[in-house]
Amino acid sequence: MRRYLRSLLTAGALLLVAMLLARAWPPAALLAVLAVIAWGEDLLLWMYTRLRPVEPRRVAVGEESGFPAAFDPRNKLYHWLWLAEPTRSVLGMESEVVEHEMYHKLALRRGELLTFVVFGSDKYVRFTSAAYDLARVREVERVLSEYYVLTRMGAWVGTGRPVSKVAYLTSLWILFYAGLAGPFALLALPVWLWRVRQLARHYVEPVELTSFAYKITTDALTASRHTLEMIAPADAAAFATMDKWAVAFTDRAPTEVAKRFSKTYEGRDTAKRLINLTRWGEHVTRMYAYNERPIALYAFGSAPVYSLSLTRDNLAAAEFWLLREEAKALTGDLCRFPLMYGGKLLGSSRESSWQWTNSAGL
Repeated sequence: MRRYLRSLLTAGALLLVAMLLARAWPPAALLAVLAVIAWGEDLLLWMYTRLRPVEPRRVAVGEESGFPAAFDPRNKLYHWLWLAEPTRSVLGMESEVVEHEMYHKLALRRGELLTFVVFGSDKYVRFTSAAYDLARVREVERVLSEYYVLTRMGAWVGTGRPVSKVAYLTSLWILFYAGLAGPFALLALPVWLWRVRQLARHYVEPVELTSFAYKITTDALTASRHTLEMIAPADAAAFATMDKWAVAFTDRAPTEVAKRFSKTYEGRDTAKRLINLTRWGEHVTRMYAYNERPIALYAFGSAPVYSLSLTRDNLAAAEFWLLREEAKALTGDLCRFPLMYGGKLLGSSRESSWQWTNSAGL
């Protein structure tokens, strides 16, 4: 279940229980305070983005080190950015071998994510980490330089308008709720107003030119290898024609797939079980037959791609930086995105021989 939907349902269930209990014991309405503390930020982000997009504020750090980063103080994340031109041009399944090799060399750690971003003809790679480790950033840059011609960019702090004061009107739901659950529920009001203040302090409304409106909403990508081979070239071509798109990914433990498969295998014999058994069985087959690894994958675009369940949602602007709602995938699924397509520059391994040839007048 998607993160924000889960927050809505869980908080809603707790508020309903609190309202029913409060009729017999009024202090039970205080459970509303717990709901706001636990899920208030998710609820507020979801409510505000029904009307306007937001993204976290970021500040520039590390300029003196030569590796400038954009730091998100709310979520404690560092983002490094490179302008990146692929050294080769392969599309769809043809790119799988290259992407698989790059992924294993990167060896992403816990709290690290890699994002490929395209704005028109410009391509970027963004490395995100919860730790400020310049030695690790250099290592990532070294691996990426085998596949891209990289140019370090300044900190991507972004620009945008302050969050509108209309956000404070979202507190009206607590007044309505207190009318049903009793006056004790009003104690949740200052907590909610504090949440709104945090939103105004840590988020901005981004410029639409640099924000995404579509995000992936499926819980798991197509597992069948045969299906992947058929749709990957078409999906990659669809993204290649978009004005802007992005895909981010990070590592998952292989044991997660084994546990899900085992749990499904030992479950009750239902139609849903058989469907899940086929899906997770394909995952296990692909992992062993093609040496793929489980990944968490996030996709964004400026247009829908129906085979990937991309849905228009203003929350995508924040999700692009928060990276919370992932799709469970395998490394082979990266070939559905043109990560190695459209290279205009020569690869670093070929550049020296090209210069030697031209200097010789050939």
